[in-house]
Amino acid sequence: MAIAYDFDGTLAPGKPLRDLLMEAVLYGDDPKHKQRLFTAVDGVVDKQKIEKLIRERKLTSEGLDPRTVTEIREKMERAGARRLQPHYIRAFFEKAFVRLGGQIRRRETGRYEITRVPGRLRDRDRFAGGVVPIAERYERVCFDKEYRDTHKPQAAIITPGHGLLDVTIAVTLEEAGDVLKRGAILVNEADEYGTAAHVLVTLEHTIRDGRPGRNGQPSVVSRKMQFVMLEEQSNAQDAGPAPYLDFRPLQRDEIDAAHRLLEADWLKGDIEKMAMHFAIAQLVPQHLKETRERRLAEVDRVEGEVKARLKREINYWDGRAEELALKEQAGKGGRLNSGNARAYAQTLTERLDRRLRQLVEERDIQALPPQVKGAALIIPIGLLKPKTGVAPTGFAEDERARAEVERLAMQAVFASERALGREPVDVSAAKVGYDIESRDPITGHLHFLEVKGRIETGDTVDLNSEAVLVHRDVADAQLAKQTPPAAPLGTGYVGEIGTGQPSTSEPRPAGGARAARPRRFYAKIALDPNRPTPQVSNIAQSILSELDRVRGTRVTLTLDIDAEAADGFPEDVEMVVRDNAASLRITDFGFEGE
Repeated sequence: MAIAYDFDGTLAPGKPLRDLLMEAVLYGDDPKHKQRLFTAVDGVVDKQKIEKLIRERKLTSEGLDPRTVTEIREKMERAGARRLQPHYIRAFFEKAFVRLGGQIRRRETGRYEITRVPGRLRDRDRFAGGVVPIAERYERVCFDKEYRDTHKPQAAIITPGHGLLDVTIAVTLEEAGDVLKRGAILVNEADEYGTAAHVLVTLEHTIRDGRPGRNGQPSVVSRKMQFVMLEEQSNAQDAGPAPYLDFRPLQRDEIDAAHRLLEADWLKGDIEKMAMHFAIAQLVPQHLKETRERRLAEVDRVEGEVKARLKREINYWDGRAEELALKEQAGKGGRLNSGNARAYAQTLTERLDRRLRQLVEERDIQALPPQVKGAALIIPIGLLKPKTGVAPTGFAEDERARAEVERLAMQAVFASERALGREPVDVSAAKVGYDIESRDPITGHLHFLEVKGRIETGDTVDLNSEAVLVHRDVADAQLAKQTPPAAPLGTGYVGEIGTGQPSTSEPRPAGGARAARPRRFYAKIALDPNRPTPQVSNIAQSILSELDRVRGTRVTLTLDIDAEAADGFPEDVEMVVRDNAASLRITDFGFEGE
């Protein structure tokens, strides 16, 4: 039987766990006694109190409250929607794997057989210490989970995190990574009427904390690829998560025209410097903010629990040392002496100091300068097509008209979503692969909408990789969802997350406002002058350690001593007390007459 129990008696107001354990050791073989102990434990343990303690004192992210669950679920839905389509992964892997000497063959629909994994990939995996070793061959693999079990045998899914894909990427970067720095020329086929080329710069941004890493390198807490698009007028903008998917390589008949564009004066400037300035001013602060919010919350929670737990132990062993010292003075020494207890308390103190220093280092979250990893010249297809001498006409060439149609389309979708009872948010500027993120307030789920508008006489819309970057199974699931009926207003309860059912919890205060928290605690207690140490130790363990768990708490502990002697204090006692008070650095003390 496993049970969560706090040794300070927090969970059970009755018999301490120490006594129950002692009875179990002494009488555990007696069936009647064993049954009584089970009954006692089951009767005193409060499930709600256990859950409350876990929420307060956990150091991990498990066991989350409903609001945190909602936030995490929304993040997961966004991440799932922005995942690369499997065919992008397949397209890269097939070419890179074959280039490195691997052999892969198509079998059933969506499934492949890998007949040979190059030795250098397996050697690289062994050197890197992969968790799951790479096999010499794979009977079946797939890139989309829907094909995993369509035939026998079950296929291994090649996706980010799979050792074979990871090592293929690593070896490819080692052998061909310098090509990114040399640059490339790509064509934007969607921009038929563009009149100027752009430069796409790829940067890698890293955030570290104050802890020393391996080989003296900083300890990395976040790493992110960022893309900046530069224009001739030195304008820069965030290019989104995967802009390169919109472009293709040059064809042979386009090489001469593309090389002539390389002679432009602005391309001879410091492209890296322009991209770095934009990234430092716009992209790095956002990455740093997101990382700090996530990490500092974790560090604060850990610090509170570390201080509470270790200080409670320190106070216990300090008090234990005093008790043992009194017994030793009375000639009642045992196996554990006061010196050992003090030494253990000192060890715990040093451990607490060391851990708090580590947490200070973890709070020192700083952004390293972004590193330029590559660049490419992006040429609109319109600049490579033969000139006809006829000025383009029509709606598609009018940039302002296209922008107006897109605006009206967004307004129409917003109105439609609000009519369905959802809460739409415009995220088109963030370039996340869709234009609107619409939240269903009843289920809490997010709907991702890509908006395309056209004029009344138009019959086509333009799509790029961002518009189809949403994972297909996410889109299918979204279409399959049926909007549940809205809950009646004014019922006085809050629906459970993701169910639309009434909650069994207490009603929220009017207006959803949270009750004000108390800001000050005070207490006054009389101590036994003959044995004050155990009481002080208990106060430190039970009260001070709990108060100190809250970050920023200032605790003031004052000990008032008021001693009176009917016949007055002798001169030798007065002298000793004054000397001891001065040695203890007590500044406010003294003896008084009548």
